[in-house]
Amino acid sequence: MAFLDLIYIASGVALTLAGLAMVGFSTRAYYRTSRKDMIFLSLGFVFIVSSSIGTTIGAFLTNFQVPELTFTVDYLLKTIGFALIIYSVIRKNS
Repeated sequence: MAFLDLIYIASGVALTLAGLAMVGFSTRAYYRTSRKDMIFLSLGFVFIVSSSIGTTIGAFLTNFQVPELTFTVDYLLKTIGFALIIYSVIRKNS
């Protein structure tokens, strides 16, 4: 395995751990406050973390031969994740 591959995996793991920490923080905030916007915030981070994991696994499974598909799935999941995060921020409390 090349050095660049190891850096790619390490950065993916770091992003995953940071994202999962944010999922944990927002889930805990939901249980403490019962604010529904925390659920959307948590789901947004779940999608972003899944894009990181999916991109890393997909890239290695396809031996980096189908970058268009890998990036398309990555962008789709991140877009959904960021849309949920934005919604959680601008959502009116009810």
